[in-house]
Amino acid sequence: MKRIDTLKQLLFVAALGASAAANAQTKALNFTTPFNNSHASYVGVRVAVTGPTTTPTLGDKQYTITNDGSGTGTPWGRAVTAAPGPIIDVPIQMVALGGDTVVATTTLTAGSFAGKIAFIYRGASEFGHKALQAQNAGAVACVIVNNIAGGPIGMGAGAEGASVTSIPVVMISKEDGDAICGQYRSGVAITMTLTNWGSGKTNDIGFVPGGGAMWHAYAVPADQLASGSPEAYKAVDGAFIANYGSAAGAGVSLSSELTFTPTGGSASSLHTSTVTLGAFTVADSIIAMFDTLAAATNVYSLPASTATGRYDQKFTINATTDDYLGNNQMVNSFYATDSVYSKGRYDFANNKPFSTQFSGRSTPADVIWGNMYYVNKGGAAVSKVQYSFSMNTTTAGTLIDAGNTLVYVFKWADANTDNVVQNGELSIVGVANHAYDVSSISKGDTSGGIFAATEWKAQGKVADNVILEDNTWYYVAVTVPSGYFVGCDGVLNEYPRVYGHFYNKPSSSLEYCNLNFTGSDSSAIQGSPSDNNAVMPYTGVSIVQAVDSFSFDNTKGLIPSIPMTINKNPLVIDHSHDAVNNVNKSTIGATLYPNPAVNSITVSLELTKTANRVTYTIVDGLARIVAKEVSNNVKSEKHTFNTSKLPAGNYNLVITADKDVTVEKFTIVK
Repeated sequence: MKRIDTLKQLLFVAALGASAAANAQTKALNFTTPFNNSHASYVGVRVAVTGPTTTPTLGDKQYTITNDGSGTGTPWGRAVTAAPGPIIDVPIQMVALGGDTVVATTTLTAGSFAGKIAFIYRGASEFGHKALQAQNAGAVACVIVNNIAGGPIGMGAGAEGASVTSIPVVMISKEDGDAICGQYRSGVAITMTLTNWGSGKTNDIGFVPGGGAMWHAYAVPADQLASGSPEAYKAVDGAFIANYGSAAGAGVSLSSELTFTPTGGSASSLHTSTVTLGAFTVADSIIAMFDTLAAATNVYSLPASTATGRYDQKFTINATTDDYLGNNQMVNSFYATDSVYSKGRYDFANNKPFSTQFSGRSTPADVIWGNMYYVNKGGAAVSKVQYSFSMNTTTAGTLIDAGNTLVYVFKWADANTDNVVQNGELSIVGVANHAYDVSSISKGDTSGGIFAATEWKAQGKVADNVILEDNTWYYVAVTVPSGYFVGCDGVLNEYPRVYGHFYNKPSSSLEYCNLNFTGSDSSAIQGSPSDNNAVMPYTGVSIVQAVDSFSFDNTKGLIPSIPMTINKNPLVIDHSHDAVNNVNKSTIGATLYPNPAVNSITVSLELTKTANRVTYTIVDGLARIVAKEVSNNVKSEKHTFNTSKLPAGNYNLVITADKDVTVEKFTIVK
């Protein structure tokens, strides 16, 4: 598995569409110069089946580009934007029937793929070898099909990728690839387009890939919908639509239909709506198509339900004239589950999240990163939190060397009811210290694997249930060490929902999705008060110098694969006799003083046995690591932190002693 180091300083776009606050939510994004400005990067490369028009495989496909596997995300192969430019309506060609892929010893005959797009399955050799053989055989591009379900992944260059310089290389999902392969093998002449913007058509109105508004999450337990839809659970109809043609579009409208298919049942329609734009004022532009503020019919409640099943939100574009209909429909699905919350896509058959893209930072700083979940109905306990890590290495399956990973559940308490997350309002209600088994490759935890934290500490030093409360937001996150990368969904994009939800109700509605990085990487720790090197939701956070929104292209696929599973019938734990019976007794005893603190705080630590490594981590009320110090071979010690530069507020001191962990809370006053 490869990773893409995409967590970087993101663009400030809070003003995007703000002038439309009192008018229709159909806002041109001012991308009006074809092939030469920000709209191309906003959309990214488009990979589409363009012919024949009767094929069921017609339309834009999910894809990933190449990366070098070093953690920098540097691509190899020719960029679609480089000379000779986009590849429009070119036939695909596969290797001989019975092969479908290129093995390590394959040498394709020169000229055998001349002028065609090589369509090759993953497996049996390195990505770079497949692409180089396609290039040497005269192909104009190489499309690699994943042989594993779940979506496309990043592709390392391997030993030969650096020699691929004249053709673009992309990967599409197994699901899309199998469908295209089936058509091709039946004799259908499939054509594809790889372009950074236009499709070579005069009239072409289509969706920006990933531009449809999602729901709150990909999955929530069905009983969360039993009492109707709070603001966080309301659906949003709307999407980002582009004019890819050379002429101004006319008669454009966007329709939406939400259907629900209960488990084992049939689909029924729940909601329909239409937003009418009329005409694009210019060719080569993007429109954020949402409803008018006055009507606001595109923000609506789901019906109360306790049934598990799948919701499908189908968006359709209609235009007076459209020469290519392959990008005129989009379906976003989400699920009512028994016990799983997940922002990213989830593999229900195998009870694990999909992780097809890995992201992180290569700086020395550890960071905390995760997802925001809204709990409508409380009473359940957190059972497990899953996540995936990849190391900064090109070799999948390498034994992971992270030691332990802290997994957090933060509760957001909106202290001043301003609907904005302020520093001091996130508090730790549960923490788990997941230790890796690195005894052997066959038994141990390896890079790219799915891990689960299940043993929680809450409000003290004993094992406890983390009980979720009604009407509460939770930030579920993991500590990402330097040199490691978190598995992300790799496909979904929450930005359109953030945009549509906020700009329909700017005074009262902020959408909290996954958190992301902003600021520079210059700080040695994550949240130094001197800069804004923070992790935060990309809307609705108050912090000095912080941005409050992020660009569409920088949020594609960056939904951490960190689902939370709950236990609806948690046991009531009686701790009154723990100390006497030595049950659930922690190995860590800690006292903090003075508390409240001003310029320093000391922890007096007493362990039941000597720990090889004790780590002290101070986490502030915005889930930022503001200090981290380590001691070795400790059984008893006093450790003092200088807090003179930390602002007043509430903090958590997280103490790990080998595999054990505890949290102590303290306050700084000025």
